[in-house]
Amino acid sequence: MMTKNLTLLILSLLFFQAAKAQQDNPPGTIIYFRNKAGVPTDKEHVNDVIFIYPADSSSGKKLYPIKEFYIDGTVKLTGTSSTSSSMPVLEGSSIAYYPNGKLCSIENYNKKNQLLLIECRDSTGKILAENGNGKWLRFNIDHKVTEEGMVRDSLEDGEWKEIVNDSLKYVTIYNKGFVVSSTDPSKALGERVFTAVENEPQFADGGAAGFNAYLARTIKFPAVDRKNGTQGKVIVTFVVEKDGTLSNVKALRGPSNTIKDEAVRVVSLSPPWTPGMQNGQPARVQYTISFGFSLANN
Repeated sequence: MMTKNLTLLILSLLFFQAAKAQQDNPPGTIIYFRNKAGVPTDKEHVNDVIFIYPADSSSGKKLYPIKEFYIDGTVKLTGTSSTSSSMPVLEGSSIAYYPNGKLCSIENYNKKNQLLLIECRDSTGKILAENGNGKWLRFNIDHKVTEEGMVRDSLEDGEWKEIVNDSLKYVTIYNKGFVVSSTDPSKALGERVFTAVENEPQFADGGAAGFNAYLARTIKFPAVDRKNGTQGKVIVTFVVEKDGTLSNVKALRGPSNTIKDEAVRVVSLSPPWTPGMQNGQPARVQYTISFGFSLANN
């Protein structure tokens, strides 16, 4: 009972501080109280709080500075987002913190929407990776380790282990951020995957314009996101195989999990592409695209 009362007291203070912050911060600041799924919720189910500040376009791109907090007021993450929804799409540099206030990781999305791993520390503050080189840890929402491996020049490199329920489940070998081999069947295996080739792959029926038309007629805007007013850009990566089919489709970022799932569904159903060519031969090519989910155009 004492623990429950203490939690309610902290939440009440948090709501009070947020109300005060709404007045103290620049006009247009948005505050979301979120559950573990990142969806706005009531004080009974709050997992964290996020502040979305007015957009800054000085870099030539409209980005919203954000700051996330644990329920005790400790900073959880700082960065910038391309959307003002409760589930931000991070762009540029972001810094994550452990619940004890110590730095967890520094990551950066470059101009190619590629995630660069800059610095990683354990919960005691010990540096594991620095300047894009060393050991990296990834965590779930409860801060249990889900992946660990080495990084070189800010990209996954060498052996990475995926951990489920504290037990090793999969082992994946990376080369400069791309999969070489894996025991995870969902990851592309086999021959080398190129990141750049002499002739890039393209959608067979009309190229980029044809693919945009395919997306427009195939996407089904998730009902929950329509109800919550959630919209924004999703970034999807996949491998265009030598026969033009798409494999290993993943949503790297998106304004909600349901939008990310819909993006993966639609891209996975895509008709075959014209494969990329290297040295006159079809080649497997890693490809990344971004497209928007907009209520105005729904």
